Formats: sequence, C-alpha cells, structure tokens
Amino acid sequence: QGDWSSDVCSSDLDSVQGTPVISPLSTVVPADVLAVEFASLKDVIQLPRLLDKRLGQILRIAEGTGGPNYLIERYRNQLAIELDGFAETVGQFAVKSVAVVLGDPYLREGTDLSMIFRAENQALLASVLANHLARAKARHSDLVNTQERIFGESVTVNATPDSSIKRFEYANGEYRILSNSRSAIGR
Repeated sequence: QGDWSSDVCSSDLDSVQGTPVISPLSTVVPADVLAVEFASLKDVIQLPRLLDKRLGQILRIAEGTGGPNYLIERYRNQLAIELDGFAETVGQFAVKSVAVVLGDPYLREGTDLSMIFRAENQALLASVLANHLARAKARHSDLVNTQERIFGESVTVNATPDSSIKRFEYANGEYRILSNSRSAIGR
C-alpha cells in the first residue's frame, strides 16, 4: 500500500520528465502490425518454449491436434535462421534488441512474419545470418538468391520455388530486417 513509484525502473520512465521512453527499435516498426520487442535474442528463444509449456496442451485440445504444431520451426526454416545457436554463441555481441512483427494473428494459416534486429555489430550479424543461409542452401539445392528493388531500396531475396524458404533481407544503418513477405519488407 506504500508509494510504488520509487520501484519503477528508470529505464521505463524518463526520470526528469516522467514520460515514457520510446525504444529506438519501435521507431522502425509499422503502426498497423502486431509486434513484440525483446531486449535480447535469448528472450526470443524462451518465448516459444514458454508458450508451448503454458498454452500448448490447451491449444492442441482446442484445435483437436494430438501433437506439437511446429509453428516456430516453420517460420524459422522459412527465414533460414537458427536462433538457438546464434543467441547462445554471438547473439549478445551482434544484437542490441529484436522485434518479431506479424502482419496478422493467423500464424497457423500463414502470415507475414518479420524480424527486425537492432545491431550491436552489423558485420557480425550479417556474417552469422549468411552462415545460416549457407546451411539452408546445403539442404535446399533449389534455393535461389536474387536482388530486387522494393520501394526504391535494394533487397536481397533468397527463396525456393515452393516457398519453404522465403527470406527478404534489408539492412539500413543499425537495423537489419528479415521477412517472409515482399509487402512487409516494403513497409
């Protein structure tokens, strides 16, 4: 029942003005999407495990499925990204924060999914992501790399004919975006 205002982190409020602090990453996220920002890659990895542990059985019962739904794996494979090893080895040195951005809540049916990285070390992040892509290429000989102009910007596209891998990649300053959608990357 005491004064809780002293317990609020100074990172949540500007101590001089008493106004919320806006995350630099949130300034590059479109306003009309679902987005979750994470302070680290380890947090991104833990979220699916937590959701599956807490909600997995309820969702399986509600949907009438008997086993795991493999949603996270599907989107990770589509973006050709290996978050587990990446976060555990160099993630803390390469990335300041990351946002997972969804065009709509229909994950099971398929949605625009993007990951926006705020890089600590852009060269290291690019190198790790290139290694992930090389491993995907070894598993998918039909993976094709092209460059496209989307809204006047050069975007690297890596895709298989069946779209099991569909990765649009764009970097600008300290930000690097991976998306499975041409329209999402253009926003």
